Amino acid sequence: RVLFRSVASRIVSCDIKNYLLESSRLVFQSEGERSFHIFYQLCAGLSLEKRQVLHLDRPGTFEYINKSGCISIDGMDDAKEFEDVLTAMNNLAFTESERNNIFSVTAAVLHIGNIFFDPIDVGSSCKITSNSSGVVQIVAKLLGVKAEVLTKVLTERDIKLRGETMTVQLSAEKAANGRDALAKKVYSLMFNWIVKRINTSMSIKGVDNLHASVGILDIFGFEIFEANSFEQLCINYCNEKLQQHFNAHTFKSEEALYVSEGVPFEHIDYK
Repeated sequence: RVLFRSVASRIVSCDIKNYLLESSRLVFQSEGERSFHIFYQLCAGLSLEKRQVLHLDRPGTFEYINKSGCISIDGMDDAKEFEDVLTAMNNLAFTESERNNIFSVTAAVLHIGNIFFDPIDVGSSCKITSNSSGVVQIVAKLLGVKAEVLTKVLTERDIKLRGETMTVQLSAEKAANGRDALAKKVYSLMFNWIVKRINTSMSIKGVDNLHASVGILDIFGFEIFEANSFEQLCINYCNEKLQQHFNAHTFKSEEALYVSEGVPFEHIDYK
């Protein structure tokens, strides 16, 4: 939403509302597609020292972004794009601590995808693989939590029943699903915080008569993948509802008004 001091005045502020984050793209991409650009930008744009702090390597070493066969994009320089991200953060008055925390969480999400599980007890429970134990330590450090707590979250779940708490062991398959859900939730929470933080920087205090505004909607395209998920169904449903809302207000109601007032017009066909 773009805000104006009055109808005839200049832009004075804006605010952003996130209505849908396509978090499924974080853990799976179709062939030839990339995940969120920031993952590749961090690996390409951070200094060697900062990459070592975040334990970042080449994008191809991370399970969440190396399956689609698309790491780089022709005509896009990820290191240069990352410089633009840093410039935007500086312009929006993000502190160095805020930037570092954002990058730490982003790196942690990448590392979460490199945690794997071995089944035990005929598949009814699991344990983190020996090769993944070091990754758990890295993720815990980057998120500021204890490694043993993170291990418990990844391999067990607690059920409260009649005031009592029961601990249930997770199978390797359920643990992997929970791992992906954790990564998507952490990234989504961080994304929402960033939007809120941007709105704080863009807000104008002590200004009266901000009665004029223009709303701008950035809508996703309707997508059909080779492997669709429930989340993709929800995304496509949301897109359809928004598209039908647009059609109703731009075409149907406008034409109905013309008909009621006897205004000649040429009908517009649309699907």
